[in-house]
Amino acid sequence: MGVKVAIGMGANLGDRMGTLRRAAEELGVALAGLRLSPVYETAPQIVVDQPPFLNAVAVGECELGPFGLLDALKSIERRLGRRPRERYGPREIDLDLLAYGGLALTSDRLEIPHPAIPDRRFVLAPWADLTPDWHLPIRGRLATVAELLARTTDPPGSVQLLRGSTPATL
Repeated sequence: MGVKVAIGMGANLGDRMGTLRRAAEELGVALAGLRLSPVYETAPQIVVDQPPFLNAVAVGECELGPFGLLDALKSIERRLGRRPRERYGPREIDLDLLAYGGLALTSDRLEIPHPAIPDRRFVLAPWADLTPDWHLPIRGRLATVAELLARTTDPPGSVQLLRGSTPATL
């Protein structure tokens, strides 16, 4: 039995939904018991002059260690056509390791849980659809995904559920 992990998925170039589907297929190889959130459309943040994103979260169990999983995610991104661009700019696909069990890790390559989770409704809303009670060690305290979503300062209108985008239709 592997470690429970959460992966954030986002795309805003090309066939966004198709790219999320292909990413989910590839994640299904690496993660046992893969479950997918509904898809949300999200206004771009930081670099706002770009197309809107489609975002979802995947959860499953993984036998790889955190760095092995990070390498696998980067490999999937490359296979799906991600090219280097400006930070926070447009991208074909973005896969972020959000959480790895209850691990808290900081290194030059990886920080778990992802440090921006409390500020990202586009991560918290789909994640709360899957596992609202997932406990995360955030800023020295444990908080659930649902609690973090309730406290985020992102405007609720910046993240919109796509109608009919259930996990079965992703």
